[in-house]
Amino acid sequence: MPAVHPFLRSLIGLLFMALGAASIGNAADLVAYTEEWAPYNFTEEGTIKGISTDIIRAACSAAKLDCDTLMVPWARAYKTASHTPNTLVFTTARKLSREQEFLWVGPILRQTGKLDAIVRQYVGSRP
Repeated sequence: MPAVHPFLRSLIGLLFMALGAASIGNAADLVAYTEEWAPYNFTEEGTIKGISTDIIRAACSAAKLDCDTLMVPWARAYKTASHTPNTLVFTTARKLSREQEFLWVGPILRQTGKLDAIVRQYVGSRP
């Protein structure tokens, strides 16, 4: 069995924790939002591709989660993840002002600075 990169292992664990209560009947266990930012996330012939996209899909596959990936403007991705359970935004800069809003996983790519994935988990009565 091939070795699993430590980041991927962390992302898989976080996905399991965040989505442990996800119902089986949903269309997707997780919706991952990203923006056009080649080579990390980009659309080619109607398909979302890129380095970060490959990492997210590999983590979902390893976690046996059905994950939809949507390409939207960054502001929409951030707003949706801020208010919607079982959502993820990638690839985004980790900033102190956002630290308490999300569960953070990363960095995805060390050579680019602090680029991370964020997961919004439904917690109690929070939106």
